[in-house]
Amino acid sequence: MCVGVREVADKIWLVSFMDYYPGFFDEDEDRVEPAANPFVTKKLLPVSPV
Repeated sequence: MCVGVREVADKIWLVSFMDYYPGFFDEDEDRVEPAANPFVTKKLLPVSPV
């Protein structure tokens, strides 16, 4: 399994895992911030009662 990082802004790194992007590493804050849920493809609409 491969985990990667790529600088996308000054001291901000995009963390990648396979084809997913689970978060960003901020060098100034020294932590990873989560990105939007990479496993959700779209929201489902409620089922009509009719």
